[in-house]
Amino acid sequence: MFLDPLVASNEEANPSLTQPGVEQNPQVVADELAAVIAKPRGQKPFRTGVDFTGAGVEHVMAFSDLTREAFVRRMGFGGPLRLRD
Repeated sequence: MFLDPLVASNEEANPSLTQPGVEQNPQVVADELAAVIAKPRGQKPFRTGVDFTGAGVEHVMAFSDLTREAFVRRMGFGGPLRLRD
C-alpha cells in the first residue's frame, strides 16, 4: 500500500516522542479535567492540555489563544469574550 512506508516510519518514531521515564498514564488527563471542573466560574481556562512529549504544547496553545483573542477583538467581537452574570 502507498501509506505503508509512512506508517512504518511513524511506528519507529513513536517511542522517541515521549521523554524517558515519563509514564503516559490516563489518570493524569482525568486529574487535569477534574482540576478544571473544580475551578470557580471565571477561572476556568479556555483550554488545557497534558503534554507527555515535552514538546511545548502549552506555549503553542497560549500563543494561539492570544492571537485568536486579539483578532476577535480587532474585528469588534470582543464582547462575548467576557463572562456575564
